[in-house]
Amino acid sequence: MVRLRFPALSLALLGALGVLFAVPSAQATTMYEFSRSELTYVADLVAEAVVESSQSERVEGQRDIRTVTFLRLVHVLKGDVLEGDVVELHNAGGKLGEVMMDIPSTPVFAPGQRVFVFLEARDGHWRTIGLNQSVRTLVTEPGSGRDILLGVQLPYGLPEFDEDKVSLPPPAWRRYADEFIPAVQAEVLDKIVPTYDSIPGLAPSKELRFKKDALREGQHVDPRYFAPSELDALRHEIEGEQR
Repeated sequence: MVRLRFPALSLALLGALGVLFAVPSAQATTMYEFSRSELTYVADLVAEAVVESSQSERVEGQRDIRTVTFLRLVHVLKGDVLEGDVVELHNAGGKLGEVMMDIPSTPVFAPGQRVFVFLEARDGHWRTIGLNQSVRTLVTEPGSGRDILLGVQLPYGLPEFDEDKVSLPPPAWRRYADEFIPAVQAEVLDKIVPTYDSIPGLAPSKELRFKKDALREGQHVDPRYFAPSELDALRHEIEGEQR
Protein backbone atom coordinates (compact mmCIF):
# COMPACT_ATOMS: atom_id res chain seq x y z
CA MET A 1 0.00 0.00 0.00
CA VAL A 2 1.20 3.49 -0.85
CA ARG A 3 0.95 5.66 2.25
CA LEU A 4 1.13 9.45 1.93
CA ARG A 5 1.73 10.98 5.34
CA PHE A 6 1.56 14.70 6.06
CA PRO A 7 3.00 15.37 9.56
CA ALA A 8 3.48 19.13 9.12
CA LEU A 9 1.37 20.79 6.44
CA SER A 10 1.75 24.47 5.70
CA LEU A 11 -0.49 26.92 7.55
CA ALA A 12 -1.87 28.18 4.24
CA LEU A 13 -2.99 24.70 3.18
CA LEU A 14 -4.44 23.93 6.59
CA GLY A 15 -6.41 27.15 6.52
CA ALA A 16 -7.81 26.22 3.12
CA LEU A 17 -8.89 22.88 4.57
CA GLY A 18 -10.74 24.57 7.40
CA VAL A 19 -8.17 23.41 9.95
CA LEU A 20 -7.15 25.78 12.73
CA PHE A 21 -3.50 25.67 13.75
CA ALA A 22 -0.88 27.74 15.50
CA VAL A 23 2.76 27.65 14.39
CA PRO A 24 5.20 28.33 17.26
CA SER A 25 8.37 27.74 15.23
CA ALA A 26 9.65 27.14 11.72
CA GLN A 27 10.34 23.49 12.56
CA ALA A 28 6.91 22.32 13.72
CA THR A 29 3.21 22.70 13.10
CA THR A 30 1.19 22.44 16.31
CA MET A 31 -2.55 22.19 16.63
CA TYR A 32 -4.22 25.07 18.44
CA GLU A 33 -5.81 23.69 21.60
CA PHE A 34 -9.45 24.73 21.81
CA SER A 35 -11.41 25.12 25.00
CA ARG A 36 -14.97 23.84 25.09
CA SER A 37 -16.23 27.43 25.05
CA GLU A 38 -14.12 28.27 21.98
CA LEU A 39 -15.42 25.24 20.09
CA THR A 40 -18.99 26.19 20.96
CA TYR A 41 -18.46 29.82 19.95
CA VAL A 42 -16.64 29.13 16.67
CA ALA A 43 -18.91 26.30 15.51
CA ASP A 44 -21.80 26.91 13.12
CA LEU A 45 -23.31 23.56 14.04
CA VAL A 46 -23.17 21.72 17.35
CA ALA A 47 -25.06 18.44 17.45
CA GLU A 48 -25.36 14.82 18.40
CA ALA A 49 -25.43 12.67 15.28
CA VAL A 50 -25.17 9.16 13.90
CA VAL A 51 -22.83 8.30 11.04
CA GLU A 52 -24.78 6.93 8.07
CA SER A 53 -21.83 6.43 5.73
CA SER A 54 -18.23 7.50 5.16
CA GLN A 55 -16.31 7.08 1.93
CA SER A 56 -13.04 8.39 0.49
CA GLU A 57 -12.83 9.98 -2.95
CA ARG A 58 -10.50 11.99 -5.15
CA VAL A 59 -10.80 15.75 -4.96
CA GLU A 60 -12.01 16.87 -8.38
CA GLY A 61 -9.15 18.15 -10.51
CA GLN A 62 -6.51 17.18 -7.92
CA ARG A 63 -4.53 14.17 -6.76
CA ASP A 64 -5.59 14.68 -3.15
CA ILE A 65 -7.98 12.35 -1.34
CA ARG A 66 -10.80 13.48 0.91
CA THR A 67 -13.34 11.57 2.96
CA VAL A 68 -17.02 12.46 2.77
CA THR A 69 -19.13 11.47 5.77
CA PHE A 70 -22.90 11.72 6.05
CA LEU A 71 -24.22 12.47 9.54
CA ARG A 72 -27.87 12.19 10.55
CA LEU A 73 -28.56 14.81 13.22
CA VAL A 74 -30.20 13.50 16.36
CA HIS A 75 -30.06 16.53 18.68
CA VAL A 76 -29.11 20.01 17.44
CA LEU A 77 -27.79 22.44 20.05
CA LYS A 78 -26.64 25.17 17.65
CA GLY A 79 -27.19 25.76 13.95
CA ASP A 80 -29.81 26.45 11.30
CA VAL A 81 -30.52 22.80 10.55
CA LEU A 82 -33.21 20.44 11.73
CA GLU A 83 -32.99 17.29 13.78
CA GLY A 84 -33.32 14.38 11.39
CA ASP A 85 -31.47 16.22 8.61
CA VAL A 86 -28.41 14.63 7.03
CA VAL A 87 -25.34 16.83 6.65
CA GLU A 88 -22.29 16.18 4.46
CA LEU A 89 -18.95 16.45 6.22
CA HIS A 90 -15.71 16.81 4.24
CA ASN A 91 -12.28 16.04 5.71
CA ALA A 92 -8.92 15.93 3.98
CA GLY A 93 -7.31 12.50 3.81
CA GLY A 94 -8.59 9.02 3.21
CA LYS A 95 -7.87 5.67 1.58
CA LEU A 96 -8.57 4.64 -2.01
CA GLY A 97 -7.46 1.14 -2.92
CA GLU A 98 -3.78 0.85 -2.03
CA VAL A 99 -3.24 4.60 -1.66
CA MET A 100 -3.73 6.32 1.70
CA MET A 101 -3.46 10.05 2.34
CA ASP A 102 -2.83 10.17 6.07
CA ILE A 103 -3.11 13.45 8.00
CA PRO A 104 -2.47 12.90 11.72
CA SER A 105 -5.34 13.80 14.07
CA THR A 106 -7.90 13.87 11.25
CA PRO A 107 -11.12 12.23 12.50
CA VAL A 108 -12.20 9.04 10.77
CA PHE A 109 -15.80 7.81 10.94
CA ALA A 110 -17.65 4.50 10.55
CA PRO A 111 -21.34 3.73 9.94
CA GLY A 112 -23.36 3.39 13.13
CA GLN A 113 -20.96 5.51 15.17
CA ARG A 114 -22.69 7.96 17.52
CA VAL A 115 -20.87 11.27 17.75
CA PHE A 116 -21.05 14.72 19.29
CA VAL A 117 -19.61 17.27 16.89
CA PHE A 118 -18.68 20.93 16.57
CA LEU A 119 -18.72 21.78 12.84
CA GLU A 120 -17.91 24.81 10.74
CA ALA A 121 -19.37 25.74 7.36
CA ARG A 122 -16.62 26.43 4.81
CA ASP A 123 -16.68 26.49 1.00
CA GLY A 124 -20.20 25.09 0.92
CA HIS A 125 -19.38 22.07 3.09
CA TRP A 126 -19.25 21.14 6.74
CA ARG A 127 -15.80 20.62 8.28
CA THR A 128 -14.50 19.74 11.70
CA ILE A 129 -12.75 22.39 13.81
CA GLY A 130 -9.19 21.71 14.94
CA LEU A 131 -9.29 18.27 13.34
CA ASN A 132 -10.36 15.64 15.91
CA GLN A 133 -10.77 18.13 18.79
CA SER A 134 -14.32 18.80 17.62
CA VAL A 135 -15.46 15.16 17.48
CA ARG A 136 -16.34 12.91 20.39
CA THR A 137 -17.68 9.39 20.09
CA LEU A 138 -20.52 8.34 22.40
CA VAL A 139 -20.16 4.90 23.96
CA THR A 140 -22.57 3.44 26.50
CA GLU A 141 -21.00 2.59 29.85
CA PRO A 142 -21.80 -1.00 30.87
CA GLY A 143 -23.90 -1.17 34.00
CA SER A 144 -24.90 2.49 34.31
CA GLY A 145 -26.17 2.97 30.76
CA ARG A 146 -24.64 6.44 30.69
CA ASP A 147 -22.95 7.67 27.52
CA ILE A 148 -19.22 8.42 27.74
CA LEU A 149 -17.59 10.91 25.38
CA LEU A 150 -14.38 9.52 23.92
CA GLY A 151 -11.74 10.44 21.40
CA VAL A 152 -11.59 7.37 19.15
CA GLN A 153 -9.15 6.89 16.26
CA LEU A 154 -10.56 4.53 13.64
CA PRO A 155 -9.01 3.02 10.50
CA TYR A 156 -10.33 4.11 7.11
CA GLY A 157 -12.95 1.88 5.55
CA LEU A 158 -14.33 0.26 8.71
CA PRO A 159 -17.68 -1.21 7.57
CA GLU A 160 -19.46 -0.72 10.90
CA PHE A 161 -18.74 0.79 14.31
CA ASP A 162 -18.91 -1.62 17.25
CA GLU A 163 -19.13 0.04 20.68
CA ASP A 164 -18.26 -3.23 22.42
CA LYS A 165 -14.76 -3.16 20.93
CA VAL A 166 -13.90 0.27 22.35
CA SER A 167 -11.58 0.21 25.35
CA LEU A 168 -12.92 2.53 28.04
CA PRO A 169 -10.62 4.73 30.15
CA PRO A 170 -10.50 4.32 33.94
CA PRO A 171 -13.65 5.64 35.68
CA ALA A 172 -11.85 8.72 37.04
CA TRP A 173 -10.97 9.81 33.50
CA ARG A 174 -14.42 9.37 31.96
CA ARG A 175 -16.34 12.37 30.63
CA TYR A 176 -20.08 11.81 30.62
CA ALA A 177 -22.41 13.15 27.96
CA ASP A 178 -25.14 13.98 30.48
CA GLU A 179 -22.74 16.46 32.11
CA PHE A 180 -20.84 17.80 29.09
CA ILE A 181 -23.71 18.33 26.64
CA PRO A 182 -25.94 20.38 29.02
CA ALA A 183 -22.93 22.62 29.74
CA VAL A 184 -22.51 23.22 26.00
CA GLN A 185 -26.25 23.86 25.66
CA ALA A 186 -26.09 26.47 28.43
CA GLU A 187 -23.23 28.26 26.68
CA VAL A 188 -25.23 28.35 23.44
CA LEU A 189 -28.37 29.67 25.14
CA ASP A 190 -26.45 32.25 27.19
CA LYS A 191 -24.40 33.28 24.12
CA ILE A 192 -21.17 32.92 26.08
CA VAL A 193 -18.18 34.74 24.60
CA PRO A 194 -14.92 32.99 25.57
CA THR A 195 -11.88 34.98 26.60
CA TYR A 196 -10.51 36.49 23.41
CA ASP A 197 -7.44 34.88 21.90
CA SER A 198 -6.15 35.08 18.37
CA ILE A 199 -6.95 31.74 16.73
CA PRO A 200 -4.76 31.20 13.65
CA GLY A 201 -6.76 30.09 10.61
CA LEU A 202 -10.06 31.50 11.88
CA ALA A 203 -12.16 32.94 9.06
CA PRO A 204 -11.71 36.76 8.89
CA SER A 205 -15.43 37.37 9.49
CA LYS A 206 -15.38 35.22 12.63
CA GLU A 207 -12.15 36.81 13.84
CA LEU A 208 -13.76 40.26 13.54
CA ARG A 209 -16.91 39.07 15.30
CA PHE A 210 -14.82 37.54 18.09
CA LYS A 211 -12.98 40.83 18.63
CA LYS A 212 -16.20 42.85 18.69
CA ASP A 213 -17.97 40.45 21.04
CA ALA A 214 -15.00 40.45 23.42
CA LEU A 215 -14.96 44.26 23.49
CA ARG A 216 -18.73 44.40 24.03
CA GLU A 217 -18.26 42.07 27.01
CA GLY A 218 -15.71 44.47 28.45
CA GLN A 219 -12.87 41.97 28.18
CA HIS A 220 -9.28 43.16 28.49
CA VAL A 221 -7.74 42.43 25.10
CA ASP A 222 -4.11 42.34 24.01
CA PRO A 223 -3.65 45.24 21.54
CA ARG A 224 -0.94 43.26 19.74
CA TYR A 225 -3.67 41.12 18.20
CA PHE A 226 -5.16 44.15 16.46
CA ALA A 227 -4.01 45.97 13.34
CA PRO A 228 -2.92 49.63 13.74
CA SER A 229 -5.92 51.79 14.73
CA GLU A 230 -8.23 48.72 14.56
CA LEU A 231 -8.81 48.57 18.31
CA ASP A 232 -9.80 52.24 18.57
CA ALA A 233 -12.03 51.95 15.50
CA LEU A 234 -13.88 48.93 16.90
CA ARG A 235 -14.35 50.59 20.28
CA HIS A 236 -15.73 53.69 18.57
CA GLU A 237 -18.09 51.52 16.50
CA ILE A 238 -19.36 49.71 19.59
CA GLU A 239 -19.89 52.99 21.46
CA GLY A 240 -22.00 54.16 18.53
CA GLU A 241 -24.13 51.00 18.68
CA GLN A 242 -24.75 51.49 22.40
CA ARG A 243 -25.96 55.09 22.14
